[in-house]
Amino acid sequence: MADKPELVALNKADALSPELLAEAKAALEAACGKPVMVVSGATGQGVKDVLRKLLQVIDAVAQQATSLPDEKERWQP
Repeated sequence: MADKPELVALNKADALSPELLAEAKAALEAACGKPVMVVSGATGQGVKDVLRKLLQVIDAVAQQATSLPDEKERWQP
């Protein structure tokens, strides 16, 4: 699982003040060591950005999978 692509998102952005949201985002980024996307399902804030990022990740994984070398010999145990 550690080598799989991962997106980190902070949901319910509409429920926090801008100051608390910035603090929560910074704390989550520090804890996970990855960029954090801010979203709100209720208002739609950031949802398109998350979907765009997911599409980029899916495209990258698909491209990597198609560039794997073909097996020339049949695998045997």
